[in-house]
Amino acid sequence: MVVNPRNTFFATKRLIGRRYTDAEVQSLAKQVPFSIVASPNGDAWVADDKGKKYSPEEIASFILMRLRKVASDHLGCDVNRAVITVPAYFDNHQRQATEAAGKIAGLHVERIINEPTAAALAYGIAREEDKVVAVYDLGGGTFDISVLEIGGGVFEVKSTSGDTFLGGEDFNTALSNHFIKLFLKKENIDLSQDKVALQRIREAAENAKHELSTRDSVSVSLPYIYVDPKGIPKNFDAVITKKQYEDMVDGLISKSLDPCRVALKDAGMTIDDITDVILVGGMTRMPKVKEYVKNFFKKEPFIGVNPDEAVAVGAALQGGLIDNKGLVPGSSDREIVLLDVTPLNLGIEVTTGELAVIIPAQTAIPCTRTHTFTTIADFQTQLHTKVYQGNRPIARDNRLLGQYLVTGIPPAPAGVAKIDVTFACSANGTINASSRDRAAGVTQGITIQMAGGLSDAQIEKMRKDAEMFKEADEKRQSQLRVGEKAKSLISTTQHGISTLSSNAATTLSSQIQNVNNLIKLLQASIDKGDPKDIEEKMKALEEKSKVLLTEAYNLSAGPRNQ
Repeated sequence: MVVNPRNTFFATKRLIGRRYTDAEVQSLAKQVPFSIVASPNGDAWVADDKGKKYSPEEIASFILMRLRKVASDHLGCDVNRAVITVPAYFDNHQRQATEAAGKIAGLHVERIINEPTAAALAYGIAREEDKVVAVYDLGGGTFDISVLEIGGGVFEVKSTSGDTFLGGEDFNTALSNHFIKLFLKKENIDLSQDKVALQRIREAAENAKHELSTRDSVSVSLPYIYVDPKGIPKNFDAVITKKQYEDMVDGLISKSLDPCRVALKDAGMTIDDITDVILVGGMTRMPKVKEYVKNFFKKEPFIGVNPDEAVAVGAALQGGLIDNKGLVPGSSDREIVLLDVTPLNLGIEVTTGELAVIIPAQTAIPCTRTHTFTTIADFQTQLHTKVYQGNRPIARDNRLLGQYLVTGIPPAPAGVAKIDVTFACSANGTINASSRDRAAGVTQGITIQMAGGLSDAQIEKMRKDAEMFKEADEKRQSQLRVGEKAKSLISTTQHGISTLSSNAATTLSSQIQNVNNLIKLLQASIDKGDPKDIEEKMKALEEKSKVLLTEAYNLSAGPRNQ
């Protein structure tokens, strides 16, 4: 890495399934010595100093090829099947890219499972008592937190959260930046502009990080780190204490606690409900990380699993379960079931502009849900259906996944037609959305592949936006509902006036004009979006239209026989 920094790729896991224009990708591009470029379809790829481009899947496949060879040599046979683990917060595009890497490496990928779920499997497969566990997984590039219920052979993920741009690389960067600032202050030279020097600094920072997990201070010495224009070599020497290091990464550790709060809230649990906290990932060896986790969950983390090996052990166990048709290897009757969840609401846009949720966030997958809707206009024969994913109440504030048109609805008055909308979400994240008109018996819909869909940053932004804009969203919901009610009143009133006899229309012309004026005022109020004003003008219109239509009815009916 030091002698050939432009052609040595690392941290490419962070690029899998991401667009080149993503803010996180642009930030990473400033921290690494190699080039990050845009692929023909806009994905983030890497390039060597000769301009040859590689997709992150290709880089991952090189690693998998090496692992396959090591395993084959050790076992004395060809290994061609694999279970691959991914961060729980990977979206489907990232998962599909990971599976593609396996295929490139010549592997049949039997299953893609979440890293925290794999760690929980390693922890709980030999346990028969019921447990509620939190898996805190802080690795080299990503952070995940999952809450699972384990009991009766079922490993059920209740919720998951995380940050795929939080991990050991960020701790390395914090130390590297500290060293760069020290040298800049002393020599007035910015080492970040020298690719080779930067890589030496990063390597020294990572070594110092490891040593500070067991030592109170570390000396860093990098001779000939830079040669000035006069040919005079410069050395870098520094001492970093554990306290200094912990202070500079305190914000990174604290950042991991927000997803923990989200995961507990989504699971409908409190800290007291958690039986054990499992630490996974090399960064959890850092004493300060353990301290933060202990203080947050108010219990000592479980230390019975190796944080570096738990995920791999869980993946191996999953492979055994697949070969043994769900039964624990060596057992004829003990079955293990893994249930995961969808992280965000899935639904369709309704006439008010709101998101009608079909599959709520944190629903166990695979799953199928059906809701019944109806038409909003008389003799409506088609229905435009837009499918969204997200936790905001207004549909357009979420992610549009796809849309389709339901046609052939038999003409009927508004509200008569019954249309069943069904969402089926598979274990791999593929969504089938369909609508069926009960009268026609015809089903129409689409299959939505989540590739290129939501990134972890978008998911987290949606969660935060849902909290940040809660009051504004509620206000907009109120506006939409009152507005829809007002539009319905206008339509009903206009329909009533249109059916008046010529005699009634002539006799009541001045009252009709008054009602039409009130309709115009109400429409203007709807356009402004003030719920209180809309309610007032609706009340005025209701009163006048009721009097008008009553008098029109009496005129049409004529005098009654006594």
